[in-house]
Amino acid sequence: MLCTMMPGAVSAIKQLRAAGINSMILNGSGVDGSYWLSAVPDLSNFFVPVQGSIYGDDPNPEVTAFNAKYKEATGGDPSTQYVYPGYVLVDVWAKAVERAGTTEAAAVVAELEKMNGEPTLFGPRTFTSELHHQNQARYLIVETSNGKPGVVDEWTISAPIPVADLMK
Repeated sequence: MLCTMMPGAVSAIKQLRAAGINSMILNGSGVDGSYWLSAVPDLSNFFVPVQGSIYGDDPNPEVTAFNAKYKEATGGDPSTQYVYPGYVLVDVWAKAVERAGTTEAAAVVAELEKMNGEPTLFGPRTFTSELHHQNQARYLIVETSNGKPGVVDEWTISAPIPVADLMK
């Protein structure tokens, strides 16, 4: 298990593979993305969890439609799954503003904190007065095999992660 991000991840992965270590490598979503894969040609047995797939194989057709709109607007596909949380943040904020009838921060926060399992493109979101960070979510598992990433499974956190553990 690597707990790293760019640019150090590429160096670590290249060194592991150059040493002949071909076992499974797990990493957090900080290493999701297509932008770095050419640095490790034909990478295999590499896994990351993501909120949605940028690779055209997301099981949710609405994500595929989102990716197409993104490409139309920007001229390119998303390069990592980190496009998605930004979209969700704006989506839930807009819903809270609409419900509050104002952009005044305290009123918007009050509406956000009423959201319990609020539907979003990437799954339900919940906010409370104690927790403004998501501690329960579904993740797709992306495997890179022969240099090509793709969704191979999904996993949902079965119990909320304790706030104390999130904030360490």
